[in-house]
Amino acid sequence: MSKHGYGSPRRIRRIGEVASAVSIHDRDETRLCRPDAHSASISRTTAIGTSTRHIVPNASANRIHRDSPFTLCFGAAYDPVMTKTLLLSAAAFSLCTSSLPCVAQEVASVIYLSTGESAKARQTAQDLTSAQDRNNRAATAWRNFHQSYQAAHPELSGLRFASDFRVAFAQKNLSSAFPFDKEAATVELSAEERQKAESLHREMLEARRALDQAQKNWSDYWYQLVVDHVSPSLGGVIVTLPGGKSATIPSPWGNGVVFTPDFRVAVPR
Repeated sequence: MSKHGYGSPRRIRRIGEVASAVSIHDRDETRLCRPDAHSASISRTTAIGTSTRHIVPNASANRIHRDSPFTLCFGAAYDPVMTKTLLLSAAAFSLCTSSLPCVAQEVASVIYLSTGESAKARQTAQDLTSAQDRNNRAATAWRNFHQSYQAAHPELSGLRFASDFRVAFAQKNLSSAFPFDKEAATVELSAEERQKAESLHREMLEARRALDQAQKNWSDYWYQLVVDHVSPSLGGVIVTLPGGKSATIPSPWGNGVVFTPDFRVAVPR
């Protein structure tokens, strides 16, 4: 064989040097991001003549790895299983930290009422319910009377009653705007109609006043209950107690209270 052929010891030695240099260069680049030089995904270098080529075990996987943003740090040798594990761990940590405020909202203070407090709460609540029912009945009765009287006098659109209930009146538009564009039309109530109107209107006003008082009594009661049982804190709603003294209802009690059916336990609304 010629000494200048492929079998020449000098030629083989030079080819080996080129291959060795390329392999060392590849290993040095891999160490820039990952010191593991024995990873299975590192390409093997083979010298044929004066040219070199890199043989990759899995070309499609290497292409996917090369396109991944993690390749920028880990190179072609990063572990996809470990990457998924890290991402799942980060997601779990994020869910855990974001749920901490919700856990705090699941715990709240409650008030355990004594026998006397329970009885007073029950009575105050019953008074408020009775006042609401009375007000609803009175308002409905008055509304029905007004509507029936309006239906009996369709010519008086927008009918209203005089404060002494002697007449009902309405305003009518005139065809001429000079000197006046409106006039009042009236109809006199009978003695029976007047008596009924007075009675229904009086009951409606009294029921409204009774409801206002019952609502105030209820507010005064639960204000005092919270002040007596719940420790003060920064922030809250400033209220006036029955004696005229100001107090702060701490959060979350500022929106009101809700009782159990036996009125033995109160919780914030």
